[in-house]
Amino acid sequence: MSYVILEVGLALGIITVAGHLANRLKFSIVPILIVAGIIVGPHAPQIGVFDFRFIASAPLIDFMGRLGVIFLLFYLGLEFSVGRLLKAGRSIFIGGTIYMLINFSLGLLLPWLWGWPPREILVVAGIICISSSAIVAKVLVDLKRAARPETEMILGLMMYQDVFVAIYLSIVSGLVLTGATSTPGVLKSAAVALGFMVGVLLLGRSW
Repeated sequence: MSYVILEVGLALGIITVAGHLANRLKFSIVPILIVAGIIVGPHAPQIGVFDFRFIASAPLIDFMGRLGVIFLLFYLGLEFSVGRLLKAGRSIFIGGTIYMLINFSLGLLLPWLWGWPPREILVVAGIICISSSAIVAKVLVDLKRAARPETEMILGLMMYQDVFVAIYLSIVSGLVLTGATSTPGVLKSAAVALGFMVGVLLLGRSW
């Protein structure tokens, strides 16, 4: 237990240094934290009592990371206007479709030009066209734009993307893992994702 506490304290110290560096550079802390995480880890050295591999505390840090993302998205949701989102529904659909088509097309084109197999092309296309909702939310908070009118549009695009991800992952997992796509599974995943988001919107609208 003492090793876990020491490693968590070491991780918090690294995060503090990263935050101070981001503040001095007037830069978002997100890429700095990613670089810091790349530097430390299982390949890093152990210097005295300071273990930069974070082996003992890995499960706790993973849990705290998931909890942090939840609270970050919850905080952003407090600034979210469901009414304005519904009014911008048509713009979100058109903008989201264009956004996904451009990114997905580029994601297919690049590995195809490199001569990669079809399955790898589909995986790379998904990686390229999908953005992290948590990172987008963190950037919005860092830039103090959570309450701006355009934030609803950005979050709407993220929700549109999440629906695409639910469908796309069902297709790609069927192709990569089994070599075939299960139509009922794809329809079920899409229906669950759409139903959840529509339910949340209607609930927020009624309140």
